Amino acid sequence: MGHDSRTSASRARWGAVPAGIFWGGTLKFGLQSGSAIDSLDPAIAASAMASHVGRSWGEQLLRQTPAGTLTPLLAIEWNSSPDANAWVFKIRKGVQFHNGKEFTPDDMAQRRVAACA
Repeated sequence: MGHDSRTSASRARWGAVPAGIFWGGTLKFGLQSGSAIDSLDPAIAASAMASHVGRSWGEQLLRQTPAGTLTPLLAIEWNSSPDANAWVFKIRKGVQFHNGKEFTPDDMAQRRVAACA
């Protein structure tokens, strides 16, 4: 029998958990190409494994399609300076972290500064 430890707001959104299904816990999966020096920091992740793991827990600004075009995810508009040294992204409103806090441009800026440190 499943154990549902979600909040009432979460239950209202997702409904009851079917018998045998548990909320929470640990997910383990294997990916080829990982190494002992992999980093989950998206700024320095150099392997396919780190990229796959990073995309599984957070949304990206943009997504590249198989055709090579960019589609919006967290960013709804973007443009660059003529020399492509500066980029401006307009962030989608209404995106929330797991704790309910709204995602803001400051959150994105803080993540980029941390990645460059």
